[in-house]
Amino acid sequence: MYIIVAGMGQVGLQITETLLEEGHNLAVIENDCERIKIFENLDMLCVNGNAASLSTLIEAGISSADIFIAATGSDEVNIISSVIARTKGCRTMARINGKDYMPEDMISGKLDLFGIDLAICPDRVTAKHMAKMLLLPSLVESEVVTKEGGLIINFILPEKTPLVSISVDGLTLPKGCLISAISRAGVVVDPDLAGKFRPGDKIFITIDSKDKIPEVEKTFRLDISVCTVVGDKMEVGMDKIMIMGANNIGINLAKSLEMSRLVLLMDEDEERCEKASTQLDKGLVIHISGIDDKALKEEGIEDVGAFVATTDSSEFNMLACLIAMRLGVRKTMALVEDPEFIPLFEQIGITVALSPRMITANSMLKHIAKPGDKRPTMKQITSLPADESRVLEIFVSKDLWIVGKEFGKVKLPNNSFIGSVIRNGSVLRPTQFDIVRSGDRLIIFAGVESLKKIDKLFMRSRKG
Repeated sequence: MYIIVAGMGQVGLQITETLLEEGHNLAVIENDCERIKIFENLDMLCVNGNAASLSTLIEAGISSADIFIAATGSDEVNIISSVIARTKGCRTMARINGKDYMPEDMISGKLDLFGIDLAICPDRVTAKHMAKMLLLPSLVESEVVTKEGGLIINFILPEKTPLVSISVDGLTLPKGCLISAISRAGVVVDPDLAGKFRPGDKIFITIDSKDKIPEVEKTFRLDISVCTVVGDKMEVGMDKIMIMGANNIGINLAKSLEMSRLVLLMDEDEERCEKASTQLDKGLVIHISGIDDKALKEEGIEDVGAFVATTDSSEFNMLACLIAMRLGVRKTMALVEDPEFIPLFEQIGITVALSPRMITANSMLKHIAKPGDKRPTMKQITSLPADESRVLEIFVSKDLWIVGKEFGKVKLPNNSFIGSVIRNGSVLRPTQFDIVRSGDRLIIFAGVESLKKIDKLFMRSRKG
C-alpha cells in the first residue's frame, strides 16, 4: 500500500519505522526543514511543508495514496489535512488530543464531522491501556487477539524466581494457556529452545480467557493479588493506587479507576491540582511532590497496591518509582518518553514501563489492513522495543496456500517462529505434523528484518 504520514515527531516516527519494516511504500511530510533532512536517506519520499496545504499533499502523492495518517502535534493541522485527504479518496487516520474536537468519552473511533475514519486521542488511549493493566493481577500486559476472549499476556520473571531450576517444557500450565515465546537478553527465543527459566525472562503466554490469569500467576509464583471476575472486568485486590502527575494522562487514568479503587492523584504544581480536582468525582487530589519521602509516608504509601508515575519527565518518573519501591511499594508503573529506555526501567526493578508513543502508534498500526482486502496481510499485535521484534497475527483464510499442509512444511524466515495457534477459541502449540486449517490464527514472533519475507510468504493463495 502507498501510505502518507504527516508529522515526524515521536508518534509519526514510530509509525513510519514500522511501516517501512513491513514493506509499504511511504511518503512523509514534515514542516521542520532541519528534521526532514534526517530521513532523506531512507527509502521513501520526503516532503518539507505544511501538511494542511493542498499543494504539499499533492507533492506527497495524495491522489494515489491508500491511507493518510496525520500525526503532527497540531490537532487543527491533522483535521484539515485529513479533510483534504478524504476528498482525494484516502482512508484517514489522525491523532487528535484536544477535547474540543473529540467527544469527552471517546478514546478512538470515527469522526464523521471531519471525515476521519480513525481518530485516536493519545492521552486517553494511554490512560485506558494503563487502567486495563491496573485492573489485572501482577500488572501483566495483555493484547486481545480474538473476539472470543483470547489474549496474549506478558510479564517479567522476578530476580528471585523459584523457577530457575525448571525447564520451560517441564512446566505444567493450566488448560488453555501456552508459553508462546520468551524474550531473553534482547532476543526473542522459541520456547522449545529456551532451556531453563532465568530471572528477568519476559514470558509471553497465549490464553483462551482472562479468567486464567490468576492460575498463570500461581503457576509462575508471581506476587499475586486475590482476584475474581465480575462481568467483563477482572477485579483485583489492589484497592489503593497512587498516581504521580496531574497531567491529561494522569487525570484520565484517575477517572478510569476512581469508581472501583481508592485513587490518590498527586502533583507538585498547585494549579494542576486545582484543575484535576474539578474533573474527579471520588479520587483524591493531593498537592505534594512524588519524591518527598515524608509527604508520601503521610499519605500512606506503605499500603498502596500500585504506584504510577505519569509526568512528562521520564527521569522524574523513574526517580519517583524508585523512591516508592524503597518505601515498600511492590508494583510500580512509569511512563517513558523514548521506548528505547523501557528495558532500562525494567532492569532496575520498575514493574512496568510504558511509552505513550508506542501505545498510540500501535493503536493506529492495528488498523492499517485495508477494509475488504481479502489478502491475508499480517496484522501487528505489538512491538517489542528491546528486541527489535514484532508479534504478528496471520488469519488463515480458506484460499491461503498453507491450508491442508503440515506446519512443518511452512518454512518461516530466520529469526521468526509460530509461537501458538488459536483454533476455534482454543490455544495450541502445533507439532510439525499437525495440519493447518482454515480459520486458524497464527501468532508469529519475528525480527523486523524478516517482516517483508513473512508478508510475501503469506500473500500466496492456493491457486497462486
